[in-house]
Amino acid sequence: MACPRSLLPLLAAFVILVGGCATGTVYLQLNQLPTDETLRSELGAQKFNAVRFVTVGATASQNIGYFLYGDNVEVSMLPGVPLERIGGKMSLRETVADYFGMSKSVGNRRISPPIVREAIRGKEVAGYSVADMNMGVGVWDRPGAGDTSKINLELVFEPAESAKKSRSVMAPCR
Repeated sequence: MACPRSLLPLLAAFVILVGGCATGTVYLQLNQLPTDETLRSELGAQKFNAVRFVTVGATASQNIGYFLYGDNVEVSMLPGVPLERIGGKMSLRETVADYFGMSKSVGNRRISPPIVREAIRGKEVAGYSVADMNMGVGVWDRPGAGDTSKINLELVFEPAESAKKSRSVMAPCR
């Protein structure tokens, strides 16, 4: 049997690691919206800040994702991940049009309508994801990170087959 004193430092390190990442970090619920109805509604015309993510690599079809959010929200991804901040504001309608334009410009062979989802933080909508059906989308609330006067969100966009394998409450701590 191992000495309890030798296990104590390992247990303390584990608690610090898990506690440091897990405290306050929350995976936000994503609710899929009916795309056509949403685009025809007032919400479809409302302007938001926007970021775009396009997967890279040797594939015949690049996956494209967007996240739209209000002025009180700060959005980030893991360091080194190519997240493009779009100048000006975009509506959901403009985002879907941009999605189809980007799909053609990167040479996608199979272009499917994007899926629109709302990210729920508490009882409020924190933002909207617009992504290819082959794109896994995760939105994490990171209170206390970055500008504390804003809602801080971390985005995780990845091909759907990878997303199925990596769903974990520890994902933002990677």
